[in-house]
Amino acid sequence: MPTIKELKCYSIDHCPFKSFQNWFEEALTKEENPSAFSLATATSQGVPSVRFLLFKGLENGKFAFFTNRTSSKSKCLSENPFAAMAFYWHKSGKQVRISGKVEEMNRELVKDYCSKRPRLSQAATYVSRQGQKLESRDELIKSFEQCLQNFEGKSIPVPNHWTGYSVIPHEIEFFIYGEHRLNDRFLFEKKGTESWEVSRLAP
Repeated sequence: MPTIKELKCYSIDHCPFKSFQNWFEEALTKEENPSAFSLATATSQGVPSVRFLLFKGLENGKFAFFTNRTSSKSKCLSENPFAAMAFYWHKSGKQVRISGKVEEMNRELVKDYCSKRPRLSQAATYVSRQGQKLESRDELIKSFEQCLQNFEGKSIPVPNHWTGYSVIPHEIEFFIYGEHRLNDRFLFEKKGTESWEVSRLAP
C-alpha cells in the first residue's frame, strides 16, 4: 500500500474524490476541454457502447452528467445501470478511470441545471430527438427556430426527455504517464459504505 507521502507527490489524497478535484483543477488550467470524458455502457446482453460527454460536477461522491432519455446510453442504463468513465488529460499527462453504479437524478436537480444553461442550448435540448433519423439538417434547424419563436419572451420548459445521471463509483484509478512507459497507477477500491483502500498497480 502506498504511503501518504508517496501519494502527495502525485497530488493524490487519501480520499479519491479530493484527489479527483486536485487533478481536475489542474486540468482546468492546462487542457482545452478538461470536462470531456468517455462513458462506456452495455446492454443487458453485454453489448458495449462508448461515447464522449461533458462532466457536470462531483457532489456527495457522485459524478454527474446530463443527456436525453431517447439516447442509446439511457436505453443501456435502463437495462444495465452500471457504467465506466474515463478522463484523459494530455497536457497534464494523466488519466482517471471510474467504474460504478448509475442512478437517475432527482427531477428538481435536472430542472435547476437546465434553467442555468444558455437559452439557445435550452432550445436545442427542447427539440432534441437524439438518435432518431432526420431527413436533413434543415429539419433540425427549422424545429430549433420554431422553438425560439414559440417561446419568445417566455421560459423554455424542461422537456420530459431530458434527464441527468450520477455515477456512484466503487473503483477509481489515477494514472500518471512516466518515461519509458514506467507509468504510475493508483487504484482506490470502495470497502463498505464509506472507506476506501488504495493500491499501487503495475503499469
